[in-house]
Amino acid sequence: MAGMTTDGGKWQGAGLAWALTAFAVTRAVIWAAACTAPQDRGRPQSPREWSHVPTIRWDAGHYARILKTGYPLENGGLPSGAGVEVLAFFPLYPLTARLAAVWIEPEAALVVTTHLASAAAMVFLYLWARRRYNPRVAFWSVLVLSVYPPAMFLSTGYADGLLLLWVALAVWLLENGRLWPAALVSGLATATRPTGLALAAVLLLWAVQHRPRLAWPAQAARLAAIGLVSISGLIGYQLYLWRHYQRPDAFLVAQARWSGPKDRPDALLRILVLAPVTERAVAPVKYLFRGDWDRLREPGRWNALWNVAIVSLAVAGLIRARPVPRVFFLLPVFIFLEGWLPDPAGGARLIGIARYQLVALPSFLLLAAWMVHRWPTWLRGGFCAACLAMQCLYVRHFVNWELVG
Repeated sequence: MAGMTTDGGKWQGAGLAWALTAFAVTRAVIWAAACTAPQDRGRPQSPREWSHVPTIRWDAGHYARILKTGYPLENGGLPSGAGVEVLAFFPLYPLTARLAAVWIEPEAALVVTTHLASAAAMVFLYLWARRRYNPRVAFWSVLVLSVYPPAMFLSTGYADGLLLLWVALAVWLLENGRLWPAALVSGLATATRPTGLALAAVLLLWAVQHRPRLAWPAQAARLAAIGLVSISGLIGYQLYLWRHYQRPDAFLVAQARWSGPKDRPDALLRILVLAPVTERAVAPVKYLFRGDWDRLREPGRWNALWNVAIVSLAVAGLIRARPVPRVFFLLPVFIFLEGWLPDPAGGARLIGIARYQLVALPSFLLLAAWMVHRWPTWLRGGFCAACLAMQCLYVRHFVNWELVG
């Protein structure tokens, strides 16, 4: 790794192979941790069903249900009670997993799809990073993302790996001047997860910055068309829900299940001071000083801290001119706003924010560049090893049906 050069040395051509090898090694380590994780099925309120695929837990069950039977329809309308929550999970990931489900069981197909999509995403991340910096930084950007603790979800039955692929591909297409193909990919992203809207927003801003010389009616029509294509997946899913359930608000009903209480007497103050974020972000420090080791070992306690780090890197990229276009650094900011704004006082949807930031590619690239140019090799290696160890802790808790984000 230390032998990578920026002047066409022997690692120049093999850099992508090394990057994919590093990603594969991290996935092997995480999968080994998952397969050897404890599974305390006898504890109180333990889920009834434990999939034999260790990384099919929590939301992965919703995707497995969609893959097997589609979206539920009870008495010709919306599912009752908590069953309506499945509508919050977008269709493209289980639809893509059907390709693998032809040969293997559905739950395993979800995990295989996530791994393949994540590996493809690393290819485009590497190519983009190499274009903006050099092969050495590109390698470390892939490694940093691979060891990022919430990257555990790149080995589960979650849609984050597929979304990561769309974001990496769209960024690479934009770098190569392919705006309309990037808009199509953004449409796929918005059919994968709601956070795909952050990519659509960045893409539209890119289109504004790189607009051709046209009269304003043609310019407005062009931007409107790009915007519609960029969110076409979301539009298509909402139209499907409307037709399937005969209700235009089906998705909003599902989303309401994930919100916290609305009537808080201190809501305005909590919003002004970003209390849902700051309280969670300082919690690990507070537990450390208290010596509360049990809470420190709960991975979910660290999620807000990871999010603050990702957004801070994005802000640094926005403030100072760098090889990466500033507009790309808005991606992590938009993702944060998507998680915070629906419940700004309670922060009920911030629990998974660190996972959503897996697609914050500019932040990971900026961190990798700093590490290469400013950190000694031993510090880079130690940092990555520590992150990978925490990722193992994440997956072991996840397999045991403990909420990690």
